[in-house]
Formats: sequence, C-alpha cells, structure tokens
Amino acid sequence: MSSLEAQRKVNAGASRLIPLLLFGILGYCTWVLVDRVCIHYLLNPPSDLDIPRRTGAAIAILILYFVLLPLWALPYIRTLQVIVTNPGFTELRRDQEADLEKGHQPSFLRSCGNTTIADGQTENDAIPKPAMDRAAVLAGTVNPPPGLDEFWTRDAFMCDRNGLPIFCNMCNNWKPDRTHHCSEVNRCVRRMDHFCPWAGGIISETNMKFFIQFLCYATIFTAFLLITMAVLIADRRQKMGSIEVHWVVVLGLSALFFLFGAGMAGNTVMQALQNTTTVEKVHRGYRTDYIAVLIDPTMQQLPPAAPESTWRDGPTPYVGSIVYPLRPSNGHSETWNFNPALRDQQGHELYPNSRRFAVLCLAPSQNPWDISPLRNMKSLMGEEILDWFFPIKYSPYMVHDYQDGYYPFGAVLERLKADAGLTPARANIDQPHRRRRRRRRRRHSSRSRTADGQEMESRAESGDGSH
Repeated sequence: MSSLEAQRKVNAGASRLIPLLLFGILGYCTWVLVDRVCIHYLLNPPSDLDIPRRTGAAIAILILYFVLLPLWALPYIRTLQVIVTNPGFTELRRDQEADLEKGHQPSFLRSCGNTTIADGQTENDAIPKPAMDRAAVLAGTVNPPPGLDEFWTRDAFMCDRNGLPIFCNMCNNWKPDRTHHCSEVNRCVRRMDHFCPWAGGIISETNMKFFIQFLCYATIFTAFLLITMAVLIADRRQKMGSIEVHWVVVLGLSALFFLFGAGMAGNTVMQALQNTTTVEKVHRGYRTDYIAVLIDPTMQQLPPAAPESTWRDGPTPYVGSIVYPLRPSNGHSETWNFNPALRDQQGHELYPNSRRFAVLCLAPSQNPWDISPLRNMKSLMGEEILDWFFPIKYSPYMVHDYQDGYYPFGAVLERLKADAGLTPARANIDQPHRRRRRRRRRRHSSRSRTADGQEMESRAESGDGSH
C-alpha cells in the first residue's frame, strides 16, 4: 500500500469517526447542563445549604439550549447527508479507467509517453497515468477527449495558456470551472473548498451553504453554553465553595469549540462574500490562471499578444486565441490551433459554426468570480432570506446553465477584455459611466496601473499641445 493510499484510509476513517465523537460530546454536554446544572443545582439545590430554587433561570436556560441545539445540529446533519448522497464529484470516465486497468491507453493518450508520477499518486502503481498530449490534440493528430462542447458552447471558461480546458489525468476528464482534484477522495470536486474530517468529508458546492449555516449556528450555540457555564460555575463557587468537575469540562469544551467555530465561521463567511474558496485562495498569488473568452465576430483584427515573460504583469492580458470545435487533421487545418501565427491571423471563420476565443491571463490578485458581496451571498445562500437560515434548498449557483460560463463572471472579466482591446468601441460610447467605474477599479492590478499611466501621459501631452 502506498503512502498516499494509507493517508486516504486514515482521512476516510477520521471523517467517519469524528462526527460520532462530536455527537458524543454533544450528548455529554446536554447531560451535564440538564441533569447536573438545571435539575440538581437550580431546581433542586442541596438541602443542607441555604440556596433558593431558581425555576425561572432553569426554564430559560433549557428553552434557549434546546432552541439553539437543533439550529446547528440540523445543518450539520444536512452536511453529512449531502456528502454521502451528492458530494459534488464530476463524472468519472469509467470506460477510460477500464482501458487503463487493462493496460490500454485511450485514443487521445496513445501518442504520449507515460508521465513519471511520484510514489503513491496512483491507485495502481503498475499502470502509470499518462498525461494528455495537448500538442497532438491542438495539432489535430489525435482526437480530443469527449466533453469539449460543454466548454466552447459557452462564452467563457477557465483554460490553460493554449486555450484548452483544464484536464485531469487522474479522472481522465475535463475539469469544469472551479473544479479541483481532491487527493483525499481521489476525485475531481466541483467548487471544492477543502476536505474537513470534522464535517464528515469534502466541502464543495453541494454542501457549502449548509456548512456555513452549521458554523454560524454552532458559534452561537457554543457562545451561549460558554457564558452560561462560566456564570454558573462562579455562582456555585460563591455559594457552595466548590466546583464540580463535569461543569469545568463542559466549560473547557465550549470554549474550545467556540474559538474554533468562530474562527472558521468568520473566515468562511468572508470567503463567501468574496466568492472564493480555500483552494482558490491558497493558489491565488503564485499560480497563473487563464480565461478563454469568446471574441466578438464584428472584430476585424485581433490585438498583438503579450510576450510570454510579461503575461502575469504585462500591459495586456491577451496571450493568443483558439478556434472551436477542434478539428482532426484534414490536410489544411491541422496546425491552425497549434501554430500561434495562424491562430492570430485576421478573421476567425475557419469553418462554419466555429467560435474563436481569446486567451486572457489573470493577474495574481484578480478574482474573476467576485460579482458583488450581496450577489455572492445570494448565489450561495439563496435568493430568499429564509433560505439563508434553513438547511433545505441547494445553492442557486449549482444550476450551471449560464451562457457566459459555468458560474457567473464578475467585473474582472470585462476589465480583462477592455485591457486586451476586445471590447467593442460602441460599448464604451453607450456606457460611459461603466467605463469610468472600471477605470477607477483598475488601480488594483499592476497591469491596469501601467495602462492608466500611459493614458494620463497621453492626455497631458495633448493638453500641452492645445495651448
């Protein structure tokens, strides 16, 4: 057994045991609060001490406790249920997996050699996973893997620097936008956030809403329990001169889970307001991302591509273009998408019903999914305010029927298109207020600062010449 397989088994076991442990801790805390505190201290204090019955306090504590308890328990159970029934995995190409198990390579992999993979990164070390030959796919010498039409029929999608969607060699399939391969479950997961043993497994687009509800309600619940136990422990020590061990244990547990839950809740809500995930936040800043954007058919000439050395912080995000659907070798188009010079020729109608996409490079700090804090939260929690509080409906962004992409793109995409010279001139004339707002927001990226500086210099020169 490889080290990665052993780690997967440990994580899988932990994700099953930890929820049971949490429910055990909950049962223990409930017993202490109900029996040891409310019944044997507030309602029936020791007869040898002059301590009055406090029925009102006991009833208030019990009501609040049993109101808050299901508020966090139900979202937690919903999270566990969704992890089992709908974890957000992408389709696994089992026919290709069967080919690999038999020692055969799929047609789109046969022209490439085996990829050297570190020990423990495959389920079957005897059959190394080959990487897709992107050069051969672009050149048309091998057929692309099935499923490309899910990307190029939309107006924009995440891609590599050649304009191809991201491909997972482990799952043998294309990765939709915001999809990441989770090593713990060895599957690609849509809008993966992280693997959380405390929540029973993978946190993805299918259960992120319920996970946030659980964190927020759990923070309120543990804060109530922490304050209640702290006050009653001080009261008991003053009246009886002693402290019960069970009370102190519950105080410590509530403090521990309050600090942990509050930190997790704050961080997760902040990421939800920004429409980003833990994985995306970790990758952003050192990984270069690209977006393929449909080029307006009215454009007669494409802008010059930026040099490769300046893609991340150069004056233009445009790095090239690609035409879909990809066609196999037919004697004249096999090098169209592989040769950058041919890709950037004037015009885009190489064959009927084709669509030409510009490949744009994102700056390290740019988040293409941020549409606005309120809209970000609505896309996650729901359009109706009641959906924000009850763990019933799924998140609206799971529909994936947007024409402009798998998920709605934010203002960053429009700024990229404007910086690359892909926005039609009439759009700037018809909507001058949007252009001004966009120009102010460009100050956040080094690429835009360069463009704004050049614009200011040109204005200054024209102003000097008018006097």
